[in-house]
Amino acid sequence: MGCWKSKQKMIDKDDMNILIKRMIDQSQKSNFSEFMRKNPELKIDEEFLFSKTLKLNPLGYALFIGRVDMFKYIYTSLEAHIAKMEDLFNKQGYRSIDILCIQGHVAMLKFYLPVYISLIMEKPLIETSECDDTLFLESNPSRFVNENYEYTPIQHACISCHFGVIQYIVEYFKNKPTPFIFDINYQDDIEGQNCALISCKLGVFKLMKFLHEHCKANFHVKNKKDENAILILSAASNKIQSYDYYICMKYLLEIIKVDPTYKYEEIVLVLNNYKLLELYYKALAPYNIFPNKEQLERMNHIRVFSITESYTSEPYDQDENSWISSIKHENSTPNHFSLFSM
Repeated sequence: MGCWKSKQKMIDKDDMNILIKRMIDQSQKSNFSEFMRKNPELKIDEEFLFSKTLKLNPLGYALFIGRVDMFKYIYTSLEAHIAKMEDLFNKQGYRSIDILCIQGHVAMLKFYLPVYISLIMEKPLIETSECDDTLFLESNPSRFVNENYEYTPIQHACISCHFGVIQYIVEYFKNKPTPFIFDINYQDDIEGQNCALISCKLGVFKLMKFLHEHCKANFHVKNKKDENAILILSAASNKIQSYDYYICMKYLLEIIKVDPTYKYEEIVLVLNNYKLLELYYKALAPYNIFPNKEQLERMNHIRVFSITESYTSEPYDQDENSWISSIKHENSTPNHFSLFSM
């Protein structure tokens, strides 16, 4: 294991990682500045910090933990470069703004979003040491918007269920042009996902309701496989055991009113939960559509699976007038990004 020399002593690499992160965590500006001065072999823009999955430089770590004061200090006083921080994140498959949306740092987002917008809007950019409300740097904006990223920043926020981040981004671009990576309804070129369809796949009712009521997200689009929201949710309900899928299905059908007749035979074939299937049959009845799952399976040469009564012990027979407000959401948020643990 490598060691770092200083004028006073040798510092173990792991110990140095812990020490520097603690100084940034606790906003020990003078201590951090002195440490860097005594260790000139450490370059402020280099990646000498690390987590389980990310390599970071000090500016990137300050952004990662959402410390606005230390971010400003490292940029202005220690002359770190945002472009080099961005490059480091890009090489690991993320944008800097992705990290904020995954981590859910609203305060840092409020400061940094104008900075990031200045990079992607392809305006004439000049690097300056002033760091009050916005930062500007001379760079090539196109490299900050790589369409090969799996998710957009706002989609990351939805997957992580950071409602404050989602709301701030939506309100920030209200009544102004929205770059596609911050567009709640943008559908990616690979799978055709938007935030609404992602919420259907996740089966998180609180997210679905928030996107519909507060963000006016479009649940009526189809992905690249021509699957609508109901079909996506139906397929996902077979993979994850969650009572939220029943409530999400009910919400799609009765509140958002996604067309239940679209590919109804495929949806019936996909659904393997009795209560979800029963709910879906009820939505088809007004259209005089009465499919038979077993018959469809035989016609399509599909092995007949036993249909489960329910995935959980949660009751399905709730009062029709209170089914939305009575749902408990405490355990409904997926923890997809625990891999970012430091």
